[in-house]
Amino acid sequence: MERVSNACLKFRRLLEDALDGNLSPEEYKSFIKHATLCPTCHRKLRGEIMFRKLLQKALNKKQDNLFQNKAQQLLISIKQIIYHQR
Repeated sequence: MERVSNACLKFRRLLEDALDGNLSPEEYKSFIKHATLCPTCHRKLRGEIMFRKLLQKALNKKQDNLFQNKAQQLLISIKQIIYHQR
């Protein structure tokens, strides 16, 4: 079983708030200092950053696909209206 220090527990509690920009300057400084000194927490921070980037990329792609589908539907509707008016 992994033994976790109090500093690591505090780091884990603050991780989400740190990435969301919700820490005070003092808390953030302490958070970053711990991440630079503790390899385990550093890996955890890097993993969370990578996860968030991948999630954002997936959400952006999904939004792009939704936009493209809506645009295609709109073009089809316009073509149908034009051809029915002839």
